[in-house]
Amino acid sequence: MNATVDGLAGFCTAVLLTYGVDNPSASEASRAVIHGSIHGVDSHGVMLLHHYVQAFEGGRLNRAPQMRLDRVRAGHPKNGRSPFRWHTKLSLNDRMID
Repeated sequence: MNATVDGLAGFCTAVLLTYGVDNPSASEASRAVIHGSIHGVDSHGVMLLHHYVQAFEGGRLNRAPQMRLDRVRAGHPKNGRSPFRWHTKLSLNDRMID
């Protein structure tokens, strides 16, 4: 079976949304696992989707993190229990640009 990168990313995002993960987190999680797969690092690729679903369902990962900037140190946001650093970095970048 062959799949396009965009099709697989859409599938991963849809699965996470089905389990109640918010759209920014679902998109970033999908982007992260797709990145691993397209670069040949299958252990960090799409095969982790099931692991993420279990972690969100079990409460180990926050389905809808509400990030807040109290204090920021280089590379370490104070709050925002987001399991995906991409999402945190993008949110911080957006906040600094505004």
